[in-house]
Amino acid sequence: MLGLYLLSCPGSNMIGLFRIKLVVIMEDLFATREEILAAFEELEGFIEYDSDESVVLIPKALEINFSKMPSPKDKRLRAIPKLIPESDSPLIAKFIEMNKELISHTE
Repeated sequence: MLGLYLLSCPGSNMIGLFRIKLVVIMEDLFATREEILAAFEELEGFIEYDSDESVVLIPKALEINFSKMPSPKDKRLRAIPKLIPESDSPLIAKFIEMNKELISHTE
C-alpha cells in the first residue's frame, strides 16, 4: 500500500523525488511509525526514504515517465530542475547522478 500511496500522493511528482514527512504518511495511511518504516524496508530498491530529511526517491520514475529521450522542445524537461527539492539528503545527489543525461538536456 505504501508504494501505491507514494506514487500517487499529493506531494508526488513526475521525477519521483519529493519531500514528505513520515507523520503525513502515517496519518494518510492510518499506520504506525513502525509499520511505515517496515514497509519502506520491504520496498527497498523500488522506493528509498531519507527520514532525516523527509525525502522520497523513486529511482525508476523518470525512466517510466520519459520512456525515451524527449525532444529539447518537451516542456517537461524545464520542470525537472524546479521539482528537485532543497535538501541536504544524499538522495538528491543520487537522483542527479542517476539522471545526469536527462538533466543535462534541461539547461
